[in-house]
Amino acid sequence: MNALPASHLSGLPIGRLLVGFASESGNARALAQRLGADPDLQPHAPQVLAFDQIDVASLGHGDVLLAISSSFGDGEPPANGEQFFDSLRQTTELPGLRYAVFGLGDTGYPSFCGFTKALDTALSERNAIPLLHRVDADLGYEQFFQQWRPVLGQVLQGDLAAGQDLR
Repeated sequence: MNALPASHLSGLPIGRLLVGFASESGNARALAQRLGADPDLQPHAPQVLAFDQIDVASLGHGDVLLAISSSFGDGEPPANGEQFFDSLRQTTELPGLRYAVFGLGDTGYPSFCGFTKALDTALSERNAIPLLHRVDADLGYEQFFQQWRPVLGQVLQGDLAAGQDLR
């Protein structure tokens, strides 16, 4: 994961705030919708979209992608995340894109949160800047979300150090 000093993030206004999701059962979609309605994010006019509704080529400077997704089967992307992930892998760079990843999974599978781990790696490899450490949440994801959401709000409001200890 990129571990850039906070100075690389400070002073960068948010152009677009995208809350992207990929979901088979609807849990990631429901969390994305809740996040998109969060009062802390309203000043940034968040757009809640399935991953396959996001044009990877349009992502860049000033954009923030808050990615919430489950993994399907043994670490595969949900159906509404496949096209996005394929496009991401074909993209060479996403400089200036900031992101956070919240993964939903089941530790009973060998590739627990496999898709969101791969998504985090792919974004980082394309020079996108992580705002927070990736969250890999098991079936008790609600507790993780309740911890993650307010810290994410603090980071988006400029307190870049708020997310350093959240894992």
